[in-house]
Amino acid sequence: MYRKKSIEYPFMEDTLRFQKKISRRFDPIIPVILKNPNTNEETKFTHNFLVDTGASISILTSSYKEFVKKMKPIDFLEIRYGAGTIRKVPIYEIIFIIKGIETKSIVAYDDKAHSLLLGIYGFLDKFAYNLLDHSSKKIKLYKY
Repeated sequence: MYRKKSIEYPFMEDTLRFQKKISRRFDPIIPVILKNPNTNEETKFTHNFLVDTGASISILTSSYKEFVKKMKPIDFLEIRYGAGTIRKVPIYEIIFIIKGIETKSIVAYDDKAHSLLLGIYGFLDKFAYNLLDHSSKKIKLYKY
């Protein structure tokens, strides 16, 4: 029998600045350390990634420029955000470290992207189940 590993974080509060009023919102954000699977080098810092169930793949932004510079892309992918233009971006194999749990994944590196995302392919699909609990404002990921 496999032991269940779980990752749980509270949602992070943010604001929506409507013209008439400011409203609070809570986002499923997880602090992540990255690890290069070829050299085992880890980032010396964490960045907050938005868990995005609508994102096909996880995205790294220019904040990881120095990290990916030391790696070789394994592929390329054409992506589009919303109704924007199609862009061709490099794909890297990495390891996400969250609360000591390592998850090997692939990510797209887009130096023009604005948000760090944890997407479905190669990340969320590695967990047995994922729960975005808006009533308790927590994200829970379970892995066997």
